[in-house]
Amino acid sequence: MKRIKTKLWLGLGIIFLLSFLLFIINMISNQTISNKSKSLLEDNYASVKYTFDMLKILDDMNLIMLESSYLNNDPEKDYEISEMIQKFNKEFQEKLELQKQNITEIGEQKMTESLEHDYEFFLKQVKEQNTELYITAYDNLRENILNLYNLNIQTLEKKNIDIQNKANKIMSVHKKIGILVLFLMTVLATLLPFILINPIENLAIRIKTFYREKFNKELEVEGNHELEVLENLFEKVMLEFTEKKKDI
Repeated sequence: MKRIKTKLWLGLGIIFLLSFLLFIINMISNQTISNKSKSLLEDNYASVKYTFDMLKILDDMNLIMLESSYLNNDPEKDYEISEMIQKFNKEFQEKLELQKQNITEIGEQKMTESLEHDYEFFLKQVKEQNTELYITAYDNLRENILNLYNLNIQTLEKKNIDIQNKANKIMSVHKKIGILVLFLMTVLATLLPFILINPIENLAIRIKTFYREKFNKELEVEGNHELEVLENLFEKVMLEFTEKKKDI
């Protein structure tokens, strides 16, 4: 009986280990995808937002410049326009500082430095009220912001495709592992009863053979399961031996 228990525990242990292995693989894979998605949002998405905000601030600033007489030396508008320019400048500088602290891609550092340089030149033309140079500075600055924006957008798309490909590969591996584990568990579940019951049935056959040879008659017993049949066989054999001993 001890060996049967050992086999039973061994079979159940293998099934548990296979199930636990599948669970661990799923957990690690899901964590990998989660980490990549988190990195994607924290890094490139932040830069996309910063550059988008800078672009909006620049366009608002340019709209004020174009709709006002600031570049035409109208003293009545100078103070009001100057206050708004200072406000936009502060907002732009804040976004630029955030972008400088969020460099994640190759070439992004150089592009950010170029953007900062172009912004300083743009502010200089605003202060000097040089219409021709202002337009050039505005166009260059806007182009640099768009380049930085597009760099992070393209990186987002590339990383998104990479994550999708990795997810598909992981799902494919999961499918294969799941099929393998299911196959092994099916084989084990099929073989385990035979591994446990065959020794009992063989022992029962040997007892019947011994009984037939010893007492020259067939031994027939009934039971709800193999262990009960074996128990009944032993009882009947012992009963026969007891009766035979009395006869002697």
